[in-house]
Amino acid sequence: MRFPLTLAPDTRLSTGTPAISPDGRYLVFRAVRGGTEMLYSRALDDGTEHAIPGTENASSPFFSPDGKWLGFIAQGQLKKVQLAGGAVVPLAALPNGILRAATWTKGDVIVVGAIQLLAVPATGGTPKPVVPLDAAHGETSQR
Repeated sequence: MRFPLTLAPDTRLSTGTPAISPDGRYLVFRAVRGGTEMLYSRALDDGTEHAIPGTENASSPFFSPDGKWLGFIAQGQLKKVQLAGGAVVPLAALPNGILRAATWTKGDVIVVGAIQLLAVPATGGTPKPVVPLDAAHGETSQR
């Protein structure tokens, strides 16, 4: 599918990979408006982007399998918010380091790519390694 992404004149697209909802109806992306970078959503049948409150300086957006929730990383935490609106829910503090991306599994576990792959329940909790690093064989990271 191909479509133009025309933004409001005072809005510019930021770096990062956008997220497309599982049903293909919504696009979420990072953009800057008025000096504030945050996540924006756009229904593909509507040409207007909408700021998602509470997502200032967020990155790595991803959808829940049912498309009702949007997960993201901000201020060193894994967080989620309902796409329809509502309060941002902090899920877990993440270790320092490069946080690359995350995905929400059908089993309601969120897997975050950091130095190693970490699993967090979608209801929140302590990140746990999906598979331990194998330092004995020189493994220093997982992607």
